[in-house]
Amino acid sequence: MTVAGLVRADLANLRRDPMLLAAGLAPLLLAGLLFFGFDPLVEATEDVVELETHRPVFVGGALLLTPMLIGFVVGFLLVEEREEKILDAVAVTPRGGDGFLVHRLALPGVVGALAAGVVAFVAASLSFSRLMAVVVLAGASAVLVTMMMAAVARDRVQALAVSKLTGFLLVAAVAFQLVDGWWRVPLGLVPATWVVEAVVAPSVWPAFGIGLAAHLAGIALLWQRVHALVA
Repeated sequence: MTVAGLVRADLANLRRDPMLLAAGLAPLLLAGLLFFGFDPLVEATEDVVELETHRPVFVGGALLLTPMLIGFVVGFLLVEEREEKILDAVAVTPRGGDGFLVHRLALPGVVGALAAGVVAFVAASLSFSRLMAVVVLAGASAVLVTMMMAAVARDRVQALAVSKLTGFLLVAAVAFQLVDGWWRVPLGLVPATWVVEAVVAPSVWPAFGIGLAAHLAGIALLWQRVHALVA
């Protein structure tokens, strides 16, 4: 099966499953909420909390949630295909299991990066260098979430449970911005933390370097298990 054929099959799966379709379209909703809803929220709560000072954290959270949702969609499709023995059939095609796995991991990386770029363009005013750094980290986060689901979940029910646990990544990334001292050390070990930090930090390049290294380390740790289960 060609790459175009695989993409068409993925789109058909999304159309059949409202939950996956909603998750795939959610980044557009996030962008709209930030663009149209954040300023009214700031005005409505100005007597209680000064949200404007935390705008970069909200933007960073949205730019992290975007690839996480893309990673969930592709990871769920991968688990579904393994459960239905589709991967066994793919393994004997000319593309083979390895080629299919490369497609499956490249897809969330590219789509997650593009979706984060769209959200950033609509809802944030980032410099070009910061935007590029965040887009790369977002793509890596999407790949990592896909691999986490494929490595842990044995069926669709477990995939849904794992997707809820990945919410910890978003919590850790936001908490990193709200705590001080040694609490930041364990939170800094979570790769997703550096997607938000790349938006918030005064200088983007330290956050980008640490974040890219953390994502690549996570992908390397999961590669053998995912390859054994899928390819």
